[in-house]
Amino acid sequence: MSRPARKQIAAGTANHVIINDGVGNLSSEAALAITRGGSGQTTANAALNAFLPSQTTNGGKFLQTDGTNTSWQSPASAGTNTSSYQITNLGISTSVAANALTINVTDSAGGTPSASSPVTIGFRSSTTSSGVYNVRSQTSALSLTVPSTVTLGTNSGLEAWIWVYALELDATTIELAVSLGRFDERTVQNTAAISGGTLAGGLYSSAARSQKPIRLIGRIKITEATAGTWITNSSEIAVEPLETIQIPTTVQRFLSGSGTGATACKIRTNPFPRLIKVYMAGQGGGGSGGGTTAGGAATAGSNSTFGTAFLTAGGGPAGVYGNAGAAGGSITVNSPAINIRSKVGNTGCGYVAANSGTVLALVGGFGGETPFFGGGGKASQAAQNGTAGGTNSGGGGQAGGTSAAVNSIPGSGGGSGGYLEIAITAANGLLSSYDYVVGDAAGAGGTNGTSGQSGAAGGTGIIIVEEID
Repeated sequence: MSRPARKQIAAGTANHVIINDGVGNLSSEAALAITRGGSGQTTANAALNAFLPSQTTNGGKFLQTDGTNTSWQSPASAGTNTSSYQITNLGISTSVAANALTINVTDSAGGTPSASSPVTIGFRSSTTSSGVYNVRSQTSALSLTVPSTVTLGTNSGLEAWIWVYALELDATTIELAVSLGRFDERTVQNTAAISGGTLAGGLYSSAARSQKPIRLIGRIKITEATAGTWITNSSEIAVEPLETIQIPTTVQRFLSGSGTGATACKIRTNPFPRLIKVYMAGQGGGGSGGGTTAGGAATAGSNSTFGTAFLTAGGGPAGVYGNAGAAGGSITVNSPAINIRSKVGNTGCGYVAANSGTVLALVGGFGGETPFFGGGGKASQAAQNGTAGGTNSGGGGQAGGTSAAVNSIPGSGGGSGGYLEIAITAANGLLSSYDYVVGDAAGAGGTNGTSGQSGAAGGTGIIIVEEID
């Protein structure tokens, strides 16, 4: 029995796949079609694209499957879980020219963002009552220029960290903002125009913006010989995700004297704190002398000031012989400080009436105390000189007592200095330095009258500054 003749395909290109049409006709293909189990392509990338769902652009999109079908989805439609809040494909570059500093957003490879290489940033909703996030894509160049002479609050010759924020203007527009301060991304923020950027705690964008979502995207380290003359480029750049750095609270204590210019209270700039809290007291007033007659007059305490006339803790008034005790020192709190627990000083104690002919030895009136530092002068025995207010407390001096004498009057205690406890946030215009004066000029006690004892001096003032990141 003879075998049937074999059909042979005409000579063709090597490595082709043989195709049978089902009726005995054979052919070959270089790239096997999808209908035959192939991709119809000759390269790996082209083959992958052939299998993916069709779409007009893949910029910033991702594949999603329901278990049966697969489709392209935009990040904004991915729901409101934590992953939608992420920053992707982000880079930052800086340059200096004509004494100006320019900050650029790039993709992760250092190129300009584009539809094929978008930078995506998650922002909280611009509606404060909403708990959702929106993911926005930047697909074109994005930069911010800090003009010449604009310091942002930096100091000449001192290293500074400039924090870089993305600002969502609307669903399609992102711009940049910068500050030496840190701002809360969990709520919407206001910005000022960068042309007026002189405060270290200000948040500055190209134009003033109101109630916009922000996102911290990075920081740059820079030092300029002359603040506002941007000629030295940044020495370090970091982008999100930034590690959370635990910075202990910095505390500065001013116990005497004053400082302006180079000796002023300097706020740390690396990094610039989110807020400072200031605790301060003016000096206490002196207590008056006691006796059957008035002695030499006591004097009032001096003021403590912070930021020149920005904050004033008034010195306590002096005790006056025959009065019921001196009132406390006044307080002044000017905007943008936030008053937390400030109050006028406490009144010193004293007596007005004489002892009605009875022979008694009496205790002088106690000095007033500040709410936080205390320090009012007091003693428990009669016929003694007064006790001074506590050092750096702002407490009033105690008055002099009396010896055992008819119609004697103990002295009146001095009032305490005014007490301030305030906060200034970066958002409210925190400065990089403040002039200060500590109330340490003597609030002297009064001398004694006949058959009496001398009053004592008030306590010196104090200023404590806490810098909190």
